[in-house]
Amino acid sequence: MNIDIVREFQVFAVSQNLSKAARELHVTQSCLSKHMAELEAETGLDLIDHGSKKVTLTSVGKYFASEMAVLLFQWDDCLRRCMELQKEAHCELRIAVFLEGNDANDVLYRAGNDFRKACPNVDIVYAKLVGSSPAEAIRDSLFDVVVDVRCGEPSSYRPDGDYLDMRAVPISRNPLLVWMSKHNSLSEEGGISLDDLLNIPIMTSMTIVYDYMRDMTRDAFSRYGAEPLFKPVHFDAESPASFFLSDFDDRSVMLTTLGMADSRCLSGRKDIVHLQTTDPRLEATSLVMCLTSNKCAMSFLDYIEQLLSK
Repeated sequence: MNIDIVREFQVFAVSQNLSKAARELHVTQSCLSKHMAELEAETGLDLIDHGSKKVTLTSVGKYFASEMAVLLFQWDDCLRRCMELQKEAHCELRIAVFLEGNDANDVLYRAGNDFRKACPNVDIVYAKLVGSSPAEAIRDSLFDVVVDVRCGEPSSYRPDGDYLDMRAVPISRNPLLVWMSKHNSLSEEGGISLDDLLNIPIMTSMTIVYDYMRDMTRDAFSRYGAEPLFKPVHFDAESPASFFLSDFDDRSVMLTTLGMADSRCLSGRKDIVHLQTTDPRLEATSLVMCLTSNKCAMSFLDYIEQLLSK
């Protein structure tokens, strides 16, 4: 049954005047008469009294109009709810990734590819988080899933403060690398602890925007009642990688994540060397986070936990 013709019949049933109903429906009277005849033919019912001077509804037509009003309401309500469900089922998941040098990116890409297969209704978009802190990015709806780095045991991280309504899942935990001039006395050490870095200038980006390594370094020191001695480094803000081309003096060091050992920005330089930290206080935990109210993002974090548990 053509639902549009049933709607036309309902309009006619109110006025029981073909010309008036036709004007309201923006169709010709002959077209409306044809549709009414088609409806009667399809249902096998005599809905309209064509014999009288004035076209009126038959008793069957009145009952039909009354029942169809209820069914049309149910039809429209069903369509509205189905559209809502379809919209909920299809979503775009915006995932932040680290700039470089973090193996968490590999986990996110792998999980995203598998998640696409399991949930083909989800469009996954990756982008690098630049300029905003993870909390800001998720609060401003820039991303659905954000990344962060913290020092210490993964179990020591609990969402609080700005993160209270967020869920955090640790992806990986690795020792930090300390890069320095090959003439730095620390390069003679077998391994570096947090105590070795007290009062040592730690190179950091000179920018007001969020910097993972600066925030993580401050986090590592503050956990143990210390403050890092930051040495601001000027670099080309349009090219973040240029930070790693900065000059090292014989005392300053740069902290980076383990993945940067293979970065061409650093590994290709002959004037600097790196050592892996041996202090658990200087182990970096990479995390992914989302708002607990974001169902699609929560499902993705569930998927990551399942992937990591295998």
